[in-house]
Order: sequence, then C-alpha cells, then structure tokens
Amino acid sequence: MNAFIQGLRQKGHKVCLDDFGAGATALPYIHKLDVDIIKIDGSHVRAALTGRKERATLKAIVSICRDIGVSTVAEMVEDESYLPILRQCGVEYGQGYYFGHPMPTIGQARPAPKKTPQVQARQDFPDPRDAVPKSVRVRRFKSSLTTKH
Repeated sequence: MNAFIQGLRQKGHKVCLDDFGAGATALPYIHKLDVDIIKIDGSHVRAALTGRKERATLKAIVSICRDIGVSTVAEMVEDESYLPILRQCGVEYGQGYYFGHPMPTIGQARPAPKKTPQVQARQDFPDPRDAVPKSVRVRRFKSSLTTKH
C-alpha cells in the first residue's frame, strides 16, 4: 500500500489519510504510510472541546504529525467555538459546517473568500474543492487572534 501511495506522491499528488482515529485508521498508520495530510476524525475534534484528556490526545496527534511533516485537518468544525481549541492544539486546517454546507450539486458551489477574520486559505496546497466534489470548505487556521480586513 505504501508503495502505491509513494507512486502517487512522486507524480506530484498530495495524499490524505481520512478519518484518522476512527476504527481502522489509528496511530500505527502514521508509521506505516507516508502521507501529506491527516484528517482527524470529527469524534476526536468534538471530544476535545469538553474533555481535558481528549484535548491532550488531539494535541499529541498534531504534535506527532508536525514532527514528521504531515499537515492536519480537523473534521466537523461546526461553529466558531471550535477555533480556540483547535488553534491551541496546533491543528492547521478545519473542515465542516462552519466553513460551508454540502450542496446538492457541484454547480451550486460558490468559491469561499480567500481570507476571513477567523481563517485563511493556505496557498501552497491546491484548493481541495477542485479535487473533491463537495462544497465543504477546508481552511487554514490563523495562529493569531488578530484580524486584518
């Protein structure tokens, strides 16, 4: 499996491990598969909002990913209340209803603004909406709480 993934990466494709931490996608996969991005399962993201241990677990996952050069995406970011915890844990990107709701067809999707007061698009990755036929937005979190308009 890793040989196939590396073949894709050598051709210039970014590879993402989805639903990390749910079911079969657990910590050993970080060691076995060289990927560019890990999407952290929404159950871990939601639990980190209220639980100290769960927040520590999220922070540890992000720390491991940062140490090995893997970007992180938090799934199920439903509203602005998620942002402070995700920033504190060092998560780079967020995906979920806070950024946009799924559309019945890709033709109804509208481009998200490149900058908002809460988040900012990361410029060195291709726009994920070009590769995935849904309108759920993926955006990079600003490390600072200050905003520019």
